[in-house]
Amino acid sequence: MSQEHFKFESETKYGSWTKICDDMMDSEAWQALNRSQRCLYLEMKYKFRANWGGSKSNRKSISDNSRDISFTHADALKIYSDMRTFRTDIDKLIDCGFVDCISSGKITKECNIYGFTERWKKYSDPDYSVPPYVIRPSLTEKEKQARKKAAERNRQRRMTNPQKQTILP
Repeated sequence: MSQEHFKFESETKYGSWTKICDDMMDSEAWQALNRSQRCLYLEMKYKFRANWGGSKSNRKSISDNSRDISFTHADALKIYSDMRTFRTDIDKLIDCGFVDCISSGKITKECNIYGFTERWKKYSDPDYSVPPYVIRPSLTEKEKQARKKAAERNRQRRMTNPQKQTILP
């Protein structure tokens, strides 16, 4: 009698699963990720669904959502305590070539849409770089500098007008 599953696996006969291949885990791109970035990738990969067609010997994916993975603010807060870490981790996944941001919901206040890529296979190439068309969901350097300047101005105002500060008991 053959065992159809290991004891540590689900006993569901047709249950879904999240696939991470050995070549991906052995790649330099995967090794460049920390634990939280790998966890984020697995959370995103968990949302991947494919519709299969064809005979058992010739199965093909008819359609999938590999370029339509939504990740909401609420999804991020389930695994992150603050959004800065999430943005850092998603940027690293983009840098390493695992995902792309297909559409940013920053302006419209909607969730970002991500898609899986195969750029991670070229990560170890000496001339690897993220293509310029790739959208960044986090703040650009110009936006970061503007926020820094605004924070510095506010700090200077508080220093010059200490009587206007509210002191909590």
